Amino acid sequence: MKAMKGLALPAVLLAAGILLIPGTLLASNESAGGGAGESLLLMTSARSEGILASVAGGGGLNGLASNPAALAGQAHAAISGSYTQLLGGSTLGQLESAIPAGPVVFAVSLGSFNAGEADVPGDAGTVKKVQLQNDVVAGGSVAMPVGGGLSAGLSMKWYQSTLAETYTATTQLFDAGVGYALLDGDLVFGGSARNIGGRLKYYSSTQGVPVWFSAGSAWRAWHGGENSVSLLGEIGRRPGVNSIYSIGTEAVFKGVLILRGGVRMEGGLSAASAGAGIRFRSYGFDFARVSQPGLPASSRVSAEIRL
Repeated sequence: MKAMKGLALPAVLLAAGILLIPGTLLASNESAGGGAGESLLLMTSARSEGILASVAGGGGLNGLASNPAALAGQAHAAISGSYTQLLGGSTLGQLESAIPAGPVVFAVSLGSFNAGEADVPGDAGTVKKVQLQNDVVAGGSVAMPVGGGLSAGLSMKWYQSTLAETYTATTQLFDAGVGYALLDGDLVFGGSARNIGGRLKYYSSTQGVPVWFSAGSAWRAWHGGENSVSLLGEIGRRPGVNSIYSIGTEAVFKGVLILRGGVRMEGGLSAASAGAGIRFRSYGFDFARVSQPGLPASSRVSAEIRL
């Protein structure tokens, strides 16, 4: 109990930091706009993509990318992977692994983004194929419950981006998040700040990596046995763009079949998602599809094995 009380102060400081960070970073971190590589830094699991409002949704390893504090709910060692195909044949892939060590949970992750190839004029009238963009991100995370329903998590990330096989930039970033559970976990509030502190320099051009701030809640409105229905909401923002509002739901049947849906609104634009998941013994599989007017729908798949 004394140990938990001793950890309460760092958790409160972390929570306060997330609330104070926007004021300092909005002034110092240059917004770079939403690039394709940013999709890699913000890539979430198919579970999170199916809900669209996951910062307070927990999920252990499945919620790590939305809020590092979600990792505190990972009860078993596990390995998970996610894959998405984007416009023009671009692909996103990510592998994650978590290992609980008492109340503390550690995780490592590795992700990649490939923008595909393009024909570029070469010497003597030749044409060669060049990778448009190739990015890699590797990270380490730690999270734990600190008592009183409060949990906290931190992720450190190393990111490298290569453009046209010619210009390479590298930076280090970190994510921080907190969660606060009430009513025996039926009501959870969460907040996170992602991609803090990164700046990329391609040749002579330097740009900041957009910082994302998110806050939201998750309410398990009904549950009985292995069945439950949860409602989730989230607001996200980064410097220089409109706030993004998301709402979603997740219904679990017999602890095996899971159905999800969500809506995201940004200015005059909106997106809708639908997803499903299956849990069987130590295995899990999730699928999500997101559609937005005027753009092709994107699909994401994730798989998890509990060790």
